[in-house]
Amino acid sequence: MEVVLSHVCSEWRDAVINLPTLWTAFKFDTRFYVSDPANKLEEYLSRSGEQLLELYFRFSGEDYQDEYRQCTMNEYFPHHFALVETVIAHAYRWHRFTLFSDRFRAALKFIDLFEELYVPNLEYLAVCLGNPDSRPDADTEDRGNSNPTILTGGAPRLYTVRIDTTSHFHSMPPLSNITTLAIQSTPKSDYLGFEFHHFHSILTIPTLTNLSIESFGCIEYHWREDPGNVPRFNMPSLKTLRIIQDGQILGILSFMDAPLLETLVLRDVDLGTVIIHQDVQELNTFIRLDTIALLDCRYQFSDLNQEDVDRVDMILNTFAYHATHVIISSHGDPPFIERGSSLMDFNRYGWPRLQLITLDLSATFGVMPYITSFERSPHSITVRVVQSLFRQWARQPGDLMTLEKVCRLETMKVGDLMMDEPWPASGGLFQEDGNLPGGFIWEETLRAGAPRPWGPPYFFIENQIE
Repeated sequence: MEVVLSHVCSEWRDAVINLPTLWTAFKFDTRFYVSDPANKLEEYLSRSGEQLLELYFRFSGEDYQDEYRQCTMNEYFPHHFALVETVIAHAYRWHRFTLFSDRFRAALKFIDLFEELYVPNLEYLAVCLGNPDSRPDADTEDRGNSNPTILTGGAPRLYTVRIDTTSHFHSMPPLSNITTLAIQSTPKSDYLGFEFHHFHSILTIPTLTNLSIESFGCIEYHWREDPGNVPRFNMPSLKTLRIIQDGQILGILSFMDAPLLETLVLRDVDLGTVIIHQDVQELNTFIRLDTIALLDCRYQFSDLNQEDVDRVDMILNTFAYHATHVIISSHGDPPFIERGSSLMDFNRYGWPRLQLITLDLSATFGVMPYITSFERSPHSITVRVVQSLFRQWARQPGDLMTLEKVCRLETMKVGDLMMDEPWPASGGLFQEDGNLPGGFIWEETLRAGAPRPWGPPYFFIENQIE
């Protein structure tokens, strides 16, 4: 916008160039061609004066294979990555800083520049370098702790951080004051993850309020083999927890002490992995939990029997016993509640505070199972369904009328948010979409009837619960 305004006329140009607040946000993304990014950056740094900066850099090796530009990664990547070196001199002005890269080895040549930086005004940091090239070596071994390796000069206002599953090898920022943390996958990696004790030390930071785990496997799996020796996760400030795909960590819910947890969102996970072999009666209930959202969740394994499904239901109900809002969303395959689950059976499970059930389903077996479940509720509830589902139910007018007698029925339009987004507002101009699988964006996933990134769960195994 600022560039467009500066080209309207000479009078506007003078006014725009001399208004520092218009030049505080700079973005470089190798997906979009820029003729002279180094000069452009210098102009932004100069024209912004002493204002705080929002800086976004995204580098991808695949973007350098453009046949029209006739260029190679080796020629242009180091040249473009030098833009990051340019802004180092302005670290005292950083307010938001984002660095995404899938060229791990090349990025490591620059990450040392961050080691001793003092960033007094930095509030948001994303550093996700990726490591698709080779397994960790002596230069990138797990240090076994969460001590910072970058910004060691100090980051007193750093509250929001996004890292990936390689950050603990080489680019861990200070985390002692964070309130919001997102951990994402490392592209093309099938081996990197936190050692359990390291992962535990991060999740138990006392100030951590919002946690989002967006990975295929951010923690070593063998910790589940001996649950008797798993330490508790004491998370006194946690209010929002989001987990996508990473079924390996669902079991940690059983070991969480999170008395303030209000919102739990599970997306594209195998619900069977929530089972850890301990007495369900001994599990903690999240006493403040208000909303639980189960989005494209499933039972992955064909040998899952009805006893296992019942155990999953018991565990989920124990965790979310006090919820006032349950969201179940599924596209492309029958939802888990139509694969043997009785989670919403009020005769079997107690939901003493439940007021609202949101159903966003693209396939259904009809109205009757829901009538049978909802009529057993000890109090009046509202059932909100996406319009396409309502139209299917309307083909059975008698059943639909019966349903409307046992609950208050509402409809949603495609694109409506199914819940108030509990995640803190980003506060920045640039969407944090770098290196995320399929361009995954949480806000879109929380919209009714919206096509999910990656389509339906891609490794769902068709099975009939016996």
